[in-house]
Amino acid sequence: MSLDHAKKMLENLKTDKKLVEKIKAADDAGKKKIAADMGLKFTGDEMKEAIKASSELSDENLETVSGGSSANWMPVLPGAAGAAASCGW
Repeated sequence: MSLDHAKKMLENLKTDKKLVEKIKAADDAGKKKIAADMGLKFTGDEMKEAIKASSELSDENLETVSGGSSANWMPVLPGAAGAAASCGW
């Protein structure tokens, strides 16, 4: 299994709305098959780890938030993690 594969799936979910819909409609076995058909193999725990990693703010973004800036750090939060979470991962 591979954390890198889970991260790749998150990247795909960010850019492919049709994939998000397919994943949303699938049960657990269906999700695994969709990923396998894409050449990706990962566990649920690896996906959770990838989601957590992608939803954490970078040091640069944390400085922006703590400094009161209105820079564009908000899009970091929903992104791929939001897509994966909406798919049931």
